[in-house]
Amino acid sequence: MYKIAILAVALGYLIHYQMPKEWEKLKFEIIELKAPPAHTGPLQKNDALENAEILFKNDMIGPESIIQFM
Repeated sequence: MYKIAILAVALGYLIHYQMPKEWEKLKFEIIELKAPPAHTGPLQKNDALENAEILFKNDMIGPESIIQFM
């Protein structure tokens, strides 16, 4: 029980006295993000995989199980 109390006091000391000193050293700069590119060309939405055939649906457990077939 005393170990927990000592740990709580130590953490309280670090949070209250040490952390604000570290926060004063931090410097932040404001950045502006560019707009994302338009969804044209290869980025255009498509349904190319909509009619894809699922192979080995119940035969494989995961990607590592492909070793069984080699």
